[in-house]
Amino acid sequence: MLFWSSFPFVRLTISFVLGILLGHFLEAKYNLFYVSFSFCCFLVLLLLSHFYNKQYQSQWLNGVLISSLICCLGFSHFSLSKENHMPPKLEAGSLISWIGRVESMQRNASLIKSFIVNVDKIECGGGWEDVSFNVLVYNKDTSLRIYPSDMIAALSKLREIESAKNPFQFDYKNYLSNKNVYYVFYEGNFAIDSSGISIYKLGSQLREYVEKIYRSPNLGREELGVLVALTLGDKSQIDIGNKKAFAGAGAMHLLAVSGLHVGIVFLLFNTLLQKLPNTRAFIVFRGVLLVGIVWGFALVTGFSPSVQRAGWMFSFVILAPLFRRNINVINSISLSAFILMLINPSALFEVGFQLSYSAVLGIVLIHPIVYRWIIVEDYLLDKLWSLLVVSLAAQLATLPLTLFYFHQFPNYFLLTNAIVIPLAFGIVFCAIIVLVVVSAFGWHFYLGELLDIQLSILNYCVSQITRLPHAVSNNLWIHPCSAFLIMSSIIFLIEYLYRINKKYLFGFLTSILSCLLLETYVDVNQLSKKQMTFYVTNKGAVFSHVVGLKGEVFYVNNENGINDRIVKDHFGAMGVELIMSHKLNARDAEQLVGIGDYSILISGNNETSNALCSDIKNFRNQKNFQLSQSIISSLTFLKNEEEILSLQKDDGLVQKCSFWLKY
Repeated sequence: MLFWSSFPFVRLTISFVLGILLGHFLEAKYNLFYVSFSFCCFLVLLLLSHFYNKQYQSQWLNGVLISSLICCLGFSHFSLSKENHMPPKLEAGSLISWIGRVESMQRNASLIKSFIVNVDKIECGGGWEDVSFNVLVYNKDTSLRIYPSDMIAALSKLREIESAKNPFQFDYKNYLSNKNVYYVFYEGNFAIDSSGISIYKLGSQLREYVEKIYRSPNLGREELGVLVALTLGDKSQIDIGNKKAFAGAGAMHLLAVSGLHVGIVFLLFNTLLQKLPNTRAFIVFRGVLLVGIVWGFALVTGFSPSVQRAGWMFSFVILAPLFRRNINVINSISLSAFILMLINPSALFEVGFQLSYSAVLGIVLIHPIVYRWIIVEDYLLDKLWSLLVVSLAAQLATLPLTLFYFHQFPNYFLLTNAIVIPLAFGIVFCAIIVLVVVSAFGWHFYLGELLDIQLSILNYCVSQITRLPHAVSNNLWIHPCSAFLIMSSIIFLIEYLYRINKKYLFGFLTSILSCLLLETYVDVNQLSKKQMTFYVTNKGAVFSHVVGLKGEVFYVNNENGINDRIVKDHFGAMGVELIMSHKLNARDAEQLVGIGDYSILISGNNETSNALCSDIKNFRNQKNFQLSQSIISSLTFLKNEEEILSLQKDDGLVQKCSFWLKY
């Protein structure tokens, strides 16, 4: 059974997370006086409660005060971290001389596509000013070779990161701000100092060495890309089609190095080291060596959040017996999360961090009780049943995040994991053997061919599963509150499985019903809405007209506008069905509808175009009408008759403007 008092680190981490969330959503500035004052108040109240509150029934007050104290620390830690990484006010478009240190890199095959730099100095007013903020540098130099911790300098034009310009579009600016990145440089000429040495640089060089060994058996391009992703976490060498296949089959977690991969490495070396004598000295040696192997693997794979989480967990599991301590897995998971957020509080908002901890908590809590439902005598079938339960637990625990962030669900995930996870064990095992053999003897002794066969089988199985009918459920957009309700229902379900108490079953059913009612309300509310949206695209002007749950798309001189992901995501998020698309041609225009100082060109004189013109006119006549000229799209807008006549001779766009009309 689960008892709240048994998990002190869980309570500590939850309070710390609440403090970080408060700091994030309130966007409060760090103020030393107020933070110190709040901390002192909670500390004084805690001391008074400890010395004067002797009644057992009131001991909960101490817990509340401790949690408030930790929440205050989380708030101040996050706010201070954001303030320390906040850049100075710089004018966009200006040339900036800067010096900084490389933090991380993103590759495209063997080329460095971009990298994040922590800028230490900028030239300001003829002198150098000490600063500390992160920038994203898009690299134009195809021969550039840099590593984390290298010092780099350049003269670059400063650009601000643009926020999302279309409704329900991925907000890249918000994504980078969670990494404390606020400016962008495009540069190809650098001055580099590579004399520095750091553990991150060593890890990057080791990755290059490992990848070089992987190329020696002459693996196929697709097989090499999957192997590098599977063992090093670098997906840059996998083409888009292969990525979609892995995502559709529910095997994308194989390409992101995670606790599964750390577990494979741990099990392999732990099995090999079991042959050592069972004396105290060898037990200590084995434990220290295993911890070194786990963190060495984390170093080579770039210290992703999931690998760090697994590294801390396995370290606790390995070292606890050496200090004669019992292991509480949930406490270990919570402590690892607390450590990672203490290092970087913004890690909480990374999707990988959230998915990693959701999956491992689901496995730890759900697997033990569901696994006991069926007793399998055969060894292999028992392992298969255990694997299926692990897959089910991980998928269930990550369901709300998967639907909210990715809007799809792999329907054959159980079949996929039953096939690909055993293959992953074999591939990682064979890859390690190849690394050892090639490093020692300079040749792979035909093990490379075995590795190539396993990778080919993996790719074939994934592609075949993706081709099965209804392999993926797409366009599953849910309200943020629905994601929270689904998460609540999963928590109630886990509590019910452990306690078999009707109140938890009631909580589970209530959460599910509330989620259904909320989604129904959203759809019903959409029925009474009319909306026009003008989109930013690089394929020409595109806008949509939505009435209730039916929508039409209009595009000007844009044959492929209807296939644009922007329009599909917008319609999917609203639950709107696309019923028709129309191409508008300026030369064939027969109707002009004025909005503000502009006119929209409408092609044709049919029922659809007439209804569209009528809706625009009705909206224009509303008293609260305002035209927002934010940069969202470009369309054909006309101000006077001369421009109309000119446009009829030339299909070019004559005016840029944009707005999002709702009525």
